[in-house]
Amino acid sequence: ALGYPDQALARNEQGLALARTLAQPFSEVWALMSTAVVHHLRGDQKAAHEHAEAAIAIANEKGFAYFLGLASVLRGHALFEQGGGADAIAEMRRGIDVSRATGAVLGVPYYLALLASAHGRHDQARDGLVMVAEGLAEVARTGERFWEAELLRLKGQLLLQEDTANEPAAEACFRNAIDIARSQGARSWELRAAISLARLWSTQDKQAEAYDLLSEIHGWFSEGFDSADLLAAGKLLDMTNGTQGASPRDSRGAQLVR
Repeated sequence: ALGYPDQALARNEQGLALARTLAQPFSEVWALMSTAVVHHLRGDQKAAHEHAEAAIAIANEKGFAYFLGLASVLRGHALFEQGGGADAIAEMRRGIDVSRATGAVLGVPYYLALLASAHGRHDQARDGLVMVAEGLAEVARTGERFWEAELLRLKGQLLLQEDTANEPAAEACFRNAIDIARSQGARSWELRAAISLARLWSTQDKQAEAYDLLSEIHGWFSEGFDSADLLAAGKLLDMTNGTQGASPRDSRGAQLVR
């Protein structure tokens, strides 16, 4: 979240290796879950899928219902990102239900955001907005704000997808997401929100503004340039710097950064 994707992966690999030396299933399933999350955030859906599968196997064997539910959400999302459709979304919904049945609330905004993103990319913007609203309600209720900026960014994306007349509301969501991410020092979430706002501006013949916004946050990063978000930011910088006056409005609705 702080903007160090490579360090996150390295620390995670150390943690997973340690957990495996302990011969302690609870520690191992926790480490596998964390690994799936880190790979998801970096955009490596194949690795996220593999580690979620391993977590599910242990959770099933040991009866860890909370981990079973959340690992199922991660597996469903990874499957969706690799070409899955309604079945993957259904698995995500089942996973959230299993987790919530334990009484746990930790992580709910994050998993609802994953589901919202999948709905949006499955041309179900209205369903995605319902999930975002539920996620933001959880943020307000529990104070778990780790994923608040991303929920707001997704809200803006889904509003754009639903109706191009929602551009002002979407821009407000993106700006709010940037402000929240900055207040948290969450550079990775700031980058994602800046990508979304820059994409919107690029459809409004504001390439210069889009480039300035994105180049500032992109220039802050010193690592993780093979991660999905930084690769996306680099491509958008090339586009906004090299196509002044272009207006690729047809691509706006599909740009849901993972």
